[in-house]
Amino acid sequence: MCGIWFLSSLPAKEIEPFALPFPYADKWQHVLAFAVGGALLAAALLISKTWPALRVALVAVVAITVFGAIDEWHQTFTPTRSGGDVADLVADGLGAVIGTFLAVRFLPHARRRH
Repeated sequence: MCGIWFLSSLPAKEIEPFALPFPYADKWQHVLAFAVGGALLAAALLISKTWPALRVALVAVVAITVFGAIDEWHQTFTPTRSGGDVADLVADGLGAVIGTFLAVRFLPHARRRH
């Protein structure tokens, strides 16, 4: 989350060298970054054995997607960045779902009954 926050604080010209050369590459970067976040949060919650897998999945997806929304709002205050991009937020949410699903599906802690 700190890495995403830092990158979204940079002006557009500073992140342009990292742009990938294919259509919608920025959306795929959002999906990947937020999938990692969803997987990490879900894994941490699963390992804590506090909640069943379904609750973990719901909390992880909502928390990571809300972070995406806050980050989009944050970018509206960053010079030369637009922020508030609904397509970015959709990519963030999709990434959160994918990462959370993978963690809940493949981590051994998720298969235990509570």
